[in-house]
Amino acid sequence: MAQSAQLTIDIAADVKKAVDGIESVNGKLSGIGKAFTGTAIAGAAVAAGKALFDMGSAALTAAEDGRKVFQATEQIIKATGGAAGVSAEYVTGYAEKLALLTGIDDELIQSGQNLLLTFKNVKNEVNDGTGIFDRATVAAADLAAAGFGSMESNAVQLGKALNDPITGMSALTRSGVTFTEQEKETIRTLQESGKMFEAQNVILKAVEGQVGGTAEASASASDRMQVAWDIALGTIGDALLPIVDKLLPTFTKLLDTLVPAITPVIELVAALAVDLIDALAPAIEPLIPLIAELGAMIAQEMGAVIRQVAPLLPPMIAALGQFLKAVLPLIPSAIKMQTAWLPLLPVITQLIT
Repeated sequence: MAQSAQLTIDIAADVKKAVDGIESVNGKLSGIGKAFTGTAIAGAAVAAGKALFDMGSAALTAAEDGRKVFQATEQIIKATGGAAGVSAEYVTGYAEKLALLTGIDDELIQSGQNLLLTFKNVKNEVNDGTGIFDRATVAAADLAAAGFGSMESNAVQLGKALNDPITGMSALTRSGVTFTEQEKETIRTLQESGKMFEAQNVILKAVEGQVGGTAEASASASDRMQVAWDIALGTIGDALLPIVDKLLPTFTKLLDTLVPAITPVIELVAALAVDLIDALAPAIEPLIPLIAELGAMIAQEMGAVIRQVAPLLPPMIAALGQFLKAVLPLIPSAIKMQTAWLPLLPVITQLIT
């Protein structure tokens, strides 16, 4: 009984020491944490500033890319006399709307639209998504999603087919779209009788009957989210671009002033580097044979070691195999023995206590 009591006292004392030690470590760690609080805040501020700068840079890039595509749209509409019946603003808005549905980059869609705009017979009767121009845009995206070329190549093939259905059908057929003989005859008859819209409608119905809705159905949530983020970045960049445009002349003047001042410094550093290399070359050249010789000596010594060790490897591997062969059958018995001891652990623990 006396021994049991003493054992209990010793265990309690050890536990108290451990707890006191942990509290001491926690106190030291807390002190370190307080010491680094200012550094952490400064680091977080730097990281936040970098993140804002990166986002601003990405926003400006997105806005500039969007501006290039928009300016191309404006120029094509001007060159074709507005034959498609759409404005540049409408084209951009429809591209963004379709991008959010399909997960396709809105600028890629608008680049395809720009190609369609070059075909003067591809036009909208109404600007609500049901016109020939809008349906052709969606059809180009659906064909691309189904594996028939890219958005832009499909826009070209559709533009040819819709601009001159009789001769353009063959180009679209080579892209993978099939037409029945009856559809071909109907298209020919309609175009020859001056019913261009009706002929175009037959072509688009054939395409929609084969791949309609593929782009939207195959778009993932992450694709749509990325498109939404890119559009948001472009909107932010559009707000920043006027500021950048206003600062550009000042920045250009600053560069014009700095470059002449910095150039002599760069030339001086380059000259010093050349002089340093010229000075070090005589000292380095004698070392090259020594380094090569040292490398050869190391390789020779390593080769000798490998040659000595190599004959020992097969018997070592064979011995290891024999050992495993002898030990592995004992593992199930050891596991069973361990399992047999488990019910006794509470009893042993009680006895020790």
